[in-house]
Amino acid sequence: MKVLSLRDEYDKCLEEAAKALLNNELIVYPTDTVYGLGALATSKEAVEKVFIAKRRNREKAISVMVGSLSQLLEFFSPNEEEIRYIYHYLPGPFTFIMKAKKSLSHLGDEVAVRVVDHFFCRKLCIKVNAPITATSANISNKEAIIRLDQLDDELKEHVAIAIDGGETKYKEPSTVVNIRKKQIIRDGIGKFEWL
Repeated sequence: MKVLSLRDEYDKCLEEAAKALLNNELIVYPTDTVYGLGALATSKEAVEKVFIAKRRNREKAISVMVGSLSQLLEFFSPNEEEIRYIYHYLPGPFTFIMKAKKSLSHLGDEVAVRVVDHFFCRKLCIKVNAPITATSANISNKEAIIRLDQLDDELKEHVAIAIDGGETKYKEPSTVVNIRKKQIIRDGIGKFEWL
């Protein structure tokens, strides 16, 4: 696993992380909430590597991040009410479950998506022109990490590139909401209120 410093090697981080993703390799990257385990979400092969690396049950959905609201609309089909929440809460520490388009159908009909409040993450999604998996960089059922030095040794074996961005801003996972079903799936750092 190659480690790059976001502070000292920003351009290199962007180039090498994008290259790894487009080669169906896994990366670890900082977000505003916790560190994420990234794969190109449009690649079934790459997503399978995420399940293997995390030792994750395939019945459990994998969330993704996109680089902008326009990219979200390219890969998802939110209804009018969901669009209202998207514009109100994103970018930020919120994940919304919504109907995915065909290019993400291997992840399920509904997929959890967020626009991360972290410039590098958004830039990376735009650079690879696709959503990136945004599941936390930990073995399933273990603690999410907020610094790269907390990364599990077992997970390192599956990762091509790790981006060290220091400690994350919020230090807690995002709040997950299903707007269509009017359900808060996970209470995270984001303070969510129904509009």
